[in-house]
Amino acid sequence: MHIVPDYFNIITEGELTEEHPKHFTRIHHIYEFKGKNLPLEQLRKAVNLSQEKYCGVSETLRKAVEITSEIRILE
Repeated sequence: MHIVPDYFNIITEGELTEEHPKHFTRIHHIYEFKGKNLPLEQLRKAVNLSQEKYCGVSETLRKAVEITSEIRILE
């Protein structure tokens, strides 16, 4: 799978507890892509592989906090 977008960015948002020590209860990643004819299913597969197979940080955090994501294809 070889996709070369013109633009790629990841935005990470999170929700913190009110009490100290504050910690994240939820983390949400927004994957932004820009380019021509980007195949959404291949983008989904690449994002899923990065989160579930290749990223040790995601695997570690997933044990303690809910992690969600979305894909945005920009015009």
